[in-house]
Amino acid sequence: MMITRWLVFSPSFAAVVMVYSLRNDSWRIIGDCKGGVLSNGPGKFVNGKIHWAMYPDYDSDTGSLEIFSLDLSKGAFGKVGKPDYGERPSELTLGVLCGDLCVMCRYEKYQLDVWVMREYGVVESWTKIVAIPPTDEYPLYQSYSSPLLGIANNGEVGLVSGYSNIVVYDPKTQALRYPEITNFGDILEAETYVESLVSPISTDGEASRERPAVVKRAMD
Repeated sequence: MMITRWLVFSPSFAAVVMVYSLRNDSWRIIGDCKGGVLSNGPGKFVNGKIHWAMYPDYDSDTGSLEIFSLDLSKGAFGKVGKPDYGERPSELTLGVLCGDLCVMCRYEKYQLDVWVMREYGVVESWTKIVAIPPTDEYPLYQSYSSPLLGIANNGEVGLVSGYSNIVVYDPKTQALRYPEITNFGDILEAETYVESLVSPISTDGEASRERPAVVKRAMD
């Protein structure tokens, strides 16, 4: 189980990951990240690594979003090359689609592009699979992250729109529909998951004695 906590003390900082051992009742540092400021959303797990969208420096108004990763087996930070999306998006959100890393690029004109990295670590494998054009009906500008929920076999795209809607976009007709969902509050957050009988805190049926714990921000 990974618990992350980000603390920002000044424009000059580094991120360190600490692992707590129940056996030794102690902490150890497994790496540091010369990153920047987290953009939004939780980390996404792909290919044995957790990924975050981050600004490379403290001034998010001038910096361009980058994709940082943490290799859980090696305890090492790294960067993943971004797609060549041309115009700088106003927001970049990470997701996972069929086990592949994907990014959602939202632009000032409210257009949303979805890119998928077909071969992990190969920048040239980034492929734009859908582009949702601007529309007054689609309140994308109200959404903080507009997370992608999935793509159906017929090509329809499901995502969270605004603060309380799930919308399905048909790229063939460019039509939108809003499935009726009941029994939730005014603020909606949604994530996809895969059911499993394996406990997330066990190894070979036994509880893990060492688990990743807190990601902290520390001053240089």
